[in-house]
Amino acid sequence: MKQFGWVVVLLPLAACPPQPAAVATTPAAAAAVPGIDYTWKITGHVMLPSATIDERDAVSWNGREITVTKSTYASPFQGTCEQAGRVRRNRELEDVIVELSAPRSIATDYNLQSPVVEYRLTCRQRERPPLAMYVTTDRAMTCFSGVCYFLRR
Repeated sequence: MKQFGWVVVLLPLAACPPQPAAVATTPAAAAAVPGIDYTWKITGHVMLPSATIDERDAVSWNGREITVTKSTYASPFQGTCEQAGRVRRNRELEDVIVELSAPRSIATDYNLQSPVVEYRLTCRQRERPPLAMYVTTDRAMTCFSGVCYFLRR
């Protein structure tokens, strides 16, 4: 009799196949991931405890641009890379702030929102250092020489 009870329970479950989980590659999900392939303008900065330049030098970078395309990048810090690779990962802004020892006020002062998408661009020309950018919609942040620069498209 117990076997019949199991059959009754299993038959309704077998008749209803599981629904597929939502896939992150749907058009709506893909559109939600901020892109990086733009010309970005440096709009401000924050000095970190590890800064190797002074405030006057950091200010001199304001207004300059970083340009990223599918296969290249050009930055006033790293120079121009004609053959770049990239790695993308989703991050919580709070984790990035802690990792960089940055002030928490950057989130509100520069309108950065969690989650951020971290793009790490590497150049096949070994003399060029990698470029890391943390992107949220039309804003981004990159750090160099212990200074985090805020960017806007």
